[in-house]
Amino acid sequence: MTRPAHALRHTTVAAVAIAIVALTAGESARAVIYLGGEEVVIAADEIIDDDVIATAGSIRVDGIVEGDLLALGKEITINGRVESDLLAIAETAIIRGAVGDDARIGALAVLLAQGAEIGDDLFTATFSLETSDQSRIGGTLLFAGYQALLVGHLQEHLAAWSNAIELAGFIGGEVRARLHGGQRSHSSVILLTQPSIDLPELAPGLRITGEAEIGGDLDYSAAFEADMDPRARIHGAVSFARAWGAAPRPPPTGDVEGDGAVPGAGSSLASHAQRFGRVLILGTLLLLAAPGWTARLASTLWHQPMGSLGWGLGAVVVAVGASIAVGLVSVILLFGLRGSAASIIGFGLLLEIAIFAPFVLAAAVLPPILASLGAGRWLVGKLRPGSTGRLALPFVTGVVAYVALRAIPVVGVLAWMAICLLGLGALAQWLRDVMATPLQEDPPPAQEAEAALPRAA
Repeated sequence: MTRPAHALRHTTVAAVAIAIVALTAGESARAVIYLGGEEVVIAADEIIDDDVIATAGSIRVDGIVEGDLLALGKEITINGRVESDLLAIAETAIIRGAVGDDARIGALAVLLAQGAEIGDDLFTATFSLETSDQSRIGGTLLFAGYQALLVGHLQEHLAAWSNAIELAGFIGGEVRARLHGGQRSHSSVILLTQPSIDLPELAPGLRITGEAEIGGDLDYSAAFEADMDPRARIHGAVSFARAWGAAPRPPPTGDVEGDGAVPGAGSSLASHAQRFGRVLILGTLLLLAAPGWTARLASTLWHQPMGSLGWGLGAVVVAVGASIAVGLVSVILLFGLRGSAASIIGFGLLLEIAIFAPFVLAAAVLPPILASLGAGRWLVGKLRPGSTGRLALPFVTGVVAYVALRAIPVVGVLAWMAICLLGLGALAQWLRDVMATPLQEDPPPAQEAEAALPRAA
């Protein structure tokens, strides 16, 4: 049985994916066949001469689809052939067969196995991309994700935004890569779900092996210069730019720097310092602009953690539900009002932005400030009784505690997730109170809100 969370996510992405197909594919003379269920299999002796939309937990194409294929599932495998375009949304996407034209894939992991062929361009946003030896992409590869291992044949250009890239195959055109300077491999990243294939272990940065060949220029920016085998063949110019704010290349694992520091410690400290400065500056501006409101929300978060957690989860559900509704309405309008795809999708995207922009902004900025203020008030009350009358000292103390907590591996990530939900919940409860309060009533004064903040017992 499909889990509810998976079904919710699949429905959302399906709406968006169908809208994209409608926009990019234009009017099609082919009919559309819808396939669904727990598992969809197009058998090896089956030929479908129409466009196909398939949604299932597992989708496998062993036969031939002569039109476009829009596939949405947990695992999508192409063993046969899709004659036209492929648009796939999945946790794991595996291509062992052929796609006649373009492929657009969004997935946690994408694998082009030996013998796989994409006739034209591949556009993919994925955590991990791997192209195997004897695989072939006939056009350009546009990649955005965490890591990419490219061993196969790429006929034209590569444009990539990533943390780790390894080139070990043929690229006929130019390579333009932007590496954002991380120093962690994928094994140090916590994934909420695991793909069904093994992921390659790549070192951060750009690595070019001796088997690689690049037919054009290599233009890349990264935290440090590429690990380039002298046997690699690059027929154009090589251009390197150090990424803004990047740290030098970390020493090999197990090495110790000359001053006895732990490798990568400088970069880690810089990251924590940036987090401290960001929360401190934004929090100070918020306290100057709305001290009473900020203190009230911090009090709600600290004194009502279970209620805030519940309201935070509810806020997430409402935001996702609203996004699904907008996507479904857009799809219905697309099929009902032919010829107006651009305006309908534009309107839908504006609604999505209107829903999610405030939500993401609130989730990213507000919770750390509220948690720091509430925790700092409590800590200062314990250490220095009588010093909690003002907000400055408690807030700075709380920010230090927050940054220290975030620095703990695994625990810091879990704490951040909990704080985000608590902060959203406190904001949701305030909105509830505002909606339930008559307009003529004034909100509580700042002094009352400050007095409600946690103090030492």
